[in-house]
Amino acid sequence: MEAAKEKKNIKEVFKDYNSTSFELNAAIVEEVNLYKKRSILELKINSDKHINIKEISQLEQYIEKRFQIKEASIIVNLKNTENSSNSIQEEWEDIIEYIARKHPIAKAFLKGSNIQIENKTIKVSLRLSGKEFLESNKFNEVFSKIIKNIYQDRYKVEYIENVSSEDISKIKERTIEQEKQVILNALQEVKNIEQDTNKKAQEFKKVSSSSISKPKYDNQNKENIQKTEEAKNNNINKAEKTEPIPEITNEEEETPLIYGRSLNLKEQLTKIQDIGVESGNVLLQGKILKVKLDDKDDDINLDIKVRELKNGKFLVIFSVYDGTGTIDCKVFAQADKVDKIKKRLKNAPEVRIAGTAQFDPYAKQLGILANTILEMPEEKKAVRTDNAKVKRVELHMHTQMSTMDGVTPAKDLIKRAMKWGMKSIAITDHGSVQAFPDAHKMLGVNNPDMKVLYGVEAYLVPDRIPAISNIKGQDLENAT
Repeated sequence: MEAAKEKKNIKEVFKDYNSTSFELNAAIVEEVNLYKKRSILELKINSDKHINIKEISQLEQYIEKRFQIKEASIIVNLKNTENSSNSIQEEWEDIIEYIARKHPIAKAFLKGSNIQIENKTIKVSLRLSGKEFLESNKFNEVFSKIIKNIYQDRYKVEYIENVSSEDISKIKERTIEQEKQVILNALQEVKNIEQDTNKKAQEFKKVSSSSISKPKYDNQNKENIQKTEEAKNNNINKAEKTEPIPEITNEEEETPLIYGRSLNLKEQLTKIQDIGVESGNVLLQGKILKVKLDDKDDDINLDIKVRELKNGKFLVIFSVYDGTGTIDCKVFAQADKVDKIKKRLKNAPEVRIAGTAQFDPYAKQLGILANTILEMPEEKKAVRTDNAKVKRVELHMHTQMSTMDGVTPAKDLIKRAMKWGMKSIAITDHGSVQAFPDAHKMLGVNNPDMKVLYGVEAYLVPDRIPAISNIKGQDLENAT
């Protein structure tokens, strides 16, 4: 009989990872699971002693960077869990950092919180009013799973809002001050533009007047001068009749600047998934979120909202997506600037936004108070092609009608197949034929460029294995 293969510890598996934690280095790697579609690596380890969650977090970040995956998740099988509640209490600040790394928006609510543990229940006292948000987004289940993965025991998580009137006043005051500063910056920007425009107009007038002023000549050439002047005057009179002299206007020059004062944004770009309430001033770039109103391809509108405030100003709100996440952005604009800002935002392929990350007490979520918005050209992305001389036929394909295993409508998949030069494609959803009508409607009865093979991924029950045991002739509807 072949001897069981000896399992290795963390230090032996990750030789180039340096950790000062003896407990982590000595932990035995029990199982490694890689989920390629979701780009997740799950590592199960056995440990005799508790490992600090900060050490776990650092190892996960190393694995993500080392193997270029989206997420690493470590599950600890701890043999001794007697002091798990003490460890959770002592490491609560580290737990918040761990949760915030995986779910950045949660940090805004958990910052400054404290906990009490009673009968396998963690009661989290929040400094901000976010209980409704956390419960509606099922963060209690997320936190409970994280605690189970690291500390072995399963705890129930509850939230208690312990927000003092002083904290609420401070948040409102800080938000009002930030909004006032943005408005003052906008007013100063308008003033600077007006001054710059007036200065250019004055310079233009000076240049124009000097270029048409009469020069001084000697008396000896007086006759020639008079003839020349008469010819010039005749030409000028003709020109005035045919082409009027353009008026000087105060129109602003079209630049990439949609809102703000400066085109030079030197800060480093921040990914939306990394933005937290403590991020302060950030610079991000992405596309404004679009809303598809129905199934028509061209019926897509930008999700831009405009609200009039009591002070006569307008609040422009829109959402930006950068590939890692989505966040709401808002700017304060004067009444005469709102339509132009909205139009520029609508036509911008991408936008670059400099602003302040803050918790919005009205929307009860993290947002960006923008002070500068630039229009950016859309980044060219590599277009995937099929260069095979003999095209394949995809015989196993799921549409959005396959729950949890497909997200793309049948017509979009067929369009892509036709674009790649494929002549046939199969639709095989999980126990469903609901995508068939869309495919048939798109192609019609006969289409020489594409043939759809209508199929299904069915579920079969073996004939020889009885589906019911201990049959007594009972009524299944009323049986227990």
